[in-house]
Amino acid sequence: MRRYLTIAAHLWRNRIEFLRALRPVLVAYVWHAAWVALLTFILRDFTTAALAWLVFCNAGRDAALGYGFINQRQF
Repeated sequence: MRRYLTIAAHLWRNRIEFLRALRPVLVAYVWHAAWVALLTFILRDFTTAALAWLVFCNAGRDAALGYGFINQRQF
């Protein structure tokens, strides 16, 4: 338990660096959320809008790019 508290304290102290590291992920999240919100407004159904957005833009690729799992040069 002490180990987990130490890790949590370390992450809390370094939260600014943590947020900077996650910035591409957060930007991708906001981008996708904005488009799903717009499609929800147009289609009047959240589920349909979310599925349409996944089909239209291949959201998995953008998420993988944000997390750094794949490299942009591969595309």
